[in-house]
Amino acid sequence: EVIGVIDKLSEPKRYLRDAENPVKFYYDREFIRRFRFSKDTVVNLIVPLYTGPNQNACGLPVPPLIKYRTHRLQRVTLQHYTKADKESGGVVVRDADENLPIKIVKRYNGLAVRDRISSRMQERNKSRFSRKLICYDMVGCFTTQRKHSPLKKTPESPEIVDTKFWLYTPSNITSPQLIQYGDRLYSLEKSDFQYDLPVKVLIHGFKGSGKDKGAIRGAHAFLDRENVNVILVDWEMGAANSYPAAVANTELVGRQMSLLLFDMLTLGANPAKMHVIGFSLGAHIAGCAGHILQNRGVKLGRITGLDPASPIFKNHHLLDPYRKLDASDADFVDIIHTDGSPIWTDGFGLLRQSGHVDFFPNGGREQPSCNDGRGSVVVSHFDRTVDINVACSHVRAWKLFLESMTTPPGGCQFMAYPCQAGLPGFLQGSCFPAPNACNISHGDPQQSCGFMGYDAQHSKGRGALYLVTRDTEPYCGEQLRATIYVSEKTQRTRGILNLHLRHGISSTNFQIKCEYMDIVQGGRTMWGLAAAEFGTIDPLLTPTIVATLSYQSLTFQTANEADTLLPSPQIYLNQVGVSDHKGNRLSEPALREQQCSLYLAVPPSSPLPSYVCMHTTVKHHVAGTPLKDFVLGPSKDIKYGPCYRQS
Repeated sequence: EVIGVIDKLSEPKRYLRDAENPVKFYYDREFIRRFRFSKDTVVNLIVPLYTGPNQNACGLPVPPLIKYRTHRLQRVTLQHYTKADKESGGVVVRDADENLPIKIVKRYNGLAVRDRISSRMQERNKSRFSRKLICYDMVGCFTTQRKHSPLKKTPESPEIVDTKFWLYTPSNITSPQLIQYGDRLYSLEKSDFQYDLPVKVLIHGFKGSGKDKGAIRGAHAFLDRENVNVILVDWEMGAANSYPAAVANTELVGRQMSLLLFDMLTLGANPAKMHVIGFSLGAHIAGCAGHILQNRGVKLGRITGLDPASPIFKNHHLLDPYRKLDASDADFVDIIHTDGSPIWTDGFGLLRQSGHVDFFPNGGREQPSCNDGRGSVVVSHFDRTVDINVACSHVRAWKLFLESMTTPPGGCQFMAYPCQAGLPGFLQGSCFPAPNACNISHGDPQQSCGFMGYDAQHSKGRGALYLVTRDTEPYCGEQLRATIYVSEKTQRTRGILNLHLRHGISSTNFQIKCEYMDIVQGGRTMWGLAAAEFGTIDPLLTPTIVATLSYQSLTFQTANEADTLLPSPQIYLNQVGVSDHKGNRLSEPALREQQCSLYLAVPPSSPLPSYVCMHTTVKHHVAGTPLKDFVLGPSKDIKYGPCYRQS
């Protein structure tokens, strides 16, 4: 029963004996198919042997009763591992240049059975864990996903996605030109593309289109600001189906865009002057393209992520890092977060920091004047519909960036500041910047504030930065902080304080944040943040300001009456102040206590209206005079109650 001689095996082979050909080998699949029911077959599995430069013996794991030993060996013979051979090792080893005799090996059916079982398990595991590939021309191959995975999909073909790249230049502002990748630069050379100008790329998100008015308005805004090449990436067909399918298509579109950008580089474009702006899923397309270009030795100058999409990307369902935007995808990555949430069903955007600088307007969560509602992500994604009613905060990121581009020189800028206490500290108002802490105009290298939007790269702020915006356009405004000092007389109760400032024809609303949810307690300081319309708070324009303070009791909203902290809630305040980030403060003369001295009592059975607790005229500080606190009382505590019901 002859096994044979091995000569530098490159892969495992099965040598076996049969009646007609005693030295015949088969590969695994063919062997299992032909001999899986054989009981008289003698089988030995021969695997490749590898020798390191400093190793005297090495080999791969083998079935029981067979050993391998090698020392720069080219050929080896195997024999049956008998009890007599156990002490000597059971294997005959010869030098490579010796003539090796053919060995006779006894039949060992147990080894054959064990070997066949092991082979079947390996074949089953290979089919279970192996991934099939689907390949498309020029963009390469993609791993096909299992059919039973509802979130992981395979990208659709380029013909179905039908990605289009529209070129806007200073010479064709109103009539964009269609350019393509992989056509040997034909469409680029034929177009008005100017390689010596910067390149701006705009990418829409889920359910979007390159023909949207907002996208076209963004292209025109870039051209109005400077001479650039603007590329609108239109992957409407790839973003129109289910959300998981659109997520899968982001990798395809990212590869397509990287091919187009590389064609531009071939014509002489400067990668440092390439700026890619992606909204929602478009942000991850930008990150994918940036990663692919780095593999070809090129790094983009800047990527701006406008509320990068969170579902599927948030909880690491996509394990490949190049499929989501991060700080490694470009020399400078800035991100604006407007619709994040700790609960994945409530926010379209990522909340965690992932760029060189991350801006969190209004905390990065639901934006002012938006009422997105709980479960908005589930409703929109599973119904395949997205409208402004559920994506108001998500779309706000694009509106903020667009406003930063269209603001004229000397206009309002989205100033953002750091907060060591993070999001909770910002929401409480404890991180409002000290005077001159954000004096970027003087170029202080030690400053840590930054400009959100188009000019983010020109400011020195890095990391997580926070700011407040207005609830209507224009969203940029004078950021203010209201400070309320609660008197020691105030017993613990529940409620919401609101401060309304009327300055000229404009007004600003503050919702005062309590330290612990809506618990109001004596001896505490509470803050509220808001943004006034730019240029409306000025000693000359608004010499007087009307302030209205209202309090809404929540004491009787508890389900259990035992939780009621006060049967008749009442609030005493010592002082109220309003200041801006430049250190300016509003002041007012002495206020008579009897203006708001009525008792606040809301019966449990009655509705909970909002009560006006103070209504007075406040004099603005005069330029050049010392600034004083805006005080709602000379020295005594003021008891706030329902002076009248607010209509």
